[in-house]
Amino acid sequence: MAGSALTYASPVVTVRSYDEVSASDAHDSYHQIALGIEGGLEVEVDHLAMCVAPSLGVIIPVGARHDYLGIGTNNRQLIVDVPVDALTLPRRIFDRPSVIPIDAEFASWVGKLASLRDSTDRFAHWQATARLCDVVLERMQGAGHANTDRFTLSRVDAYLRAHLAEPLSIPGLASFCGCGVRSFHDRFVAEFGITPHRYLLRLRVEHAARMMSERQRSLADIAMACGFTDQSALTHAFSARFGVTPGKWRNAERSDGKTRGA
Repeated sequence: MAGSALTYASPVVTVRSYDEVSASDAHDSYHQIALGIEGGLEVEVDHLAMCVAPSLGVIIPVGARHDYLGIGTNNRQLIVDVPVDALTLPRRIFDRPSVIPIDAEFASWVGKLASLRDSTDRFAHWQATARLCDVVLERMQGAGHANTDRFTLSRVDAYLRAHLAEPLSIPGLASFCGCGVRSFHDRFVAEFGITPHRYLLRLRVEHAARMMSERQRSLADIAMACGFTDQSALTHAFSARFGVTPGKWRNAERSDGKTRGA
């Protein structure tokens, strides 16, 4: 397949069935998201015991030892393996195991993602996983009790995504979060794992990757829309992130001929 020489670690979407036999595992380089399609899968990870089912999913962080057991012979689960550096997300999203409620709207996402199970197209897997993680982030941060703290993962992340094309103002962002500049920077690094400037650069590059399917937009136009000074700046950052130029990414998508994303 075109683009198979990519150097970055791509997410992988599969549909799996599990035997009614207890087993254990741990993944040393990727997080895992398990979402129920049919039947059930008993999972216990770091003292969190639950049953993955059509109404419930689970996030298993990298390195977490987990025990699992299939329920019934017809169980099917959507499994998304997310390499640690594959997507730019707040670090604490995968800090610990967590449950993902699956309502009717979210179930439609599961169905669309499941359609990728036989695809070897790494671009499609990346695009679909990026969108899935967007939804997971929104739902995780929207759940729970009201919080008067203006510095929340979803709020800061949403602000940066909404201002990709603008120069980053740390004082402005700190004020938006109700923090001083120094305390904001220290807290950001603790919560997100990298500096605000580095996080924003990664968001810009990944947003450019998502826009590649908009054939009517030139690479120069995409560069400006994502906050880069010109196409050359986009190409440099994009190549460093994904191991290919924006043009090669777009051409590989076109030559593959499959539907991208979910």
